[in-house]
Amino acid sequence: MVTIFGENLKTEGLHVFVKDEIVEEIPITYPFRSDHFSIMLILSGEMTVKLNLINYTLKANTILAIPPNTVRQFVDCSEHMNLFGVSFTSDYAMSSGIHRGNMDSFDFFASKIVPTIELTEEESGVIQNAFRLLYDKNSNAGPNHPYNEEIVLHTFCILLFEIGAIFFKYTAHIKTKLTRKEELSGKFLKLLNDHFKEQRSVQYYAELLFVTPKHLSQSIKDTMGKTAGEMIDEMVITEARILLFNASLSIAQVAEMLYFSDQFFFSKFFKKITGQSPSEFRKTCEQ
Repeated sequence: MVTIFGENLKTEGLHVFVKDEIVEEIPITYPFRSDHFSIMLILSGEMTVKLNLINYTLKANTILAIPPNTVRQFVDCSEHMNLFGVSFTSDYAMSSGIHRGNMDSFDFFASKIVPTIELTEEESGVIQNAFRLLYDKNSNAGPNHPYNEEIVLHTFCILLFEIGAIFFKYTAHIKTKLTRKEELSGKFLKLLNDHFKEQRSVQYYAELLFVTPKHLSQSIKDTMGKTAGEMIDEMVITEARILLFNASLSIAQVAEMLYFSDQFFFSKFFKKITGQSPSEFRKTCEQ
């Protein structure tokens, strides 16, 4: 996210991008992880993103919050799309003081239920103003202003508090509306994100969730359109693609990092799911 739209960092740990001009296409379409928090507000057009295997379509006045280490993939965007966004490290957020005194303002990043919110025109205008203010202060960062760092930090807090208030408004009672299958799916996705490298058995996750494998798989199918086994395979393949994109890692090292017994079984699994061998996939990445 930090460099996806091609702007340079102005402040260490903080990147603000304001794309008023039209974004015709997404520069990076492969899945990746980032250690940054990210927030985007779509101003016009549409964008499709995949977060930990789940697709989200973002329309005008939709805001998206992405926590660190989320597998993210920018799948597609419509013509005539523009957006505002900010990415920042946890260290930068802590330096602003927002964690110490106002933990609740970060709750929207912990939510696995609704990472997106559709705003009213008025709410979108408030967030846009906060984005523009932060962008202007951060873009004009320089050594000549004695309080420039403090101004950027406090402006950053304004943006986070405005966004936090909106997420609180829209999500305060959402847990009471979830069905049991939706709750189970949310718990499964969290466990899957934590354990998919070591555990690829539906039975393992079913036991942790105190349900039968059949019930778990059917619940995931009903809520997400794929079985639990298909979700596990997709998570492993997504991580494999991220690792294979790193040319410094051998295929054997990738297999080891994903806890396959050896390179042969990893390659067989990868080709069964994707139709390509790991080496063939790497060649497509180089094109």
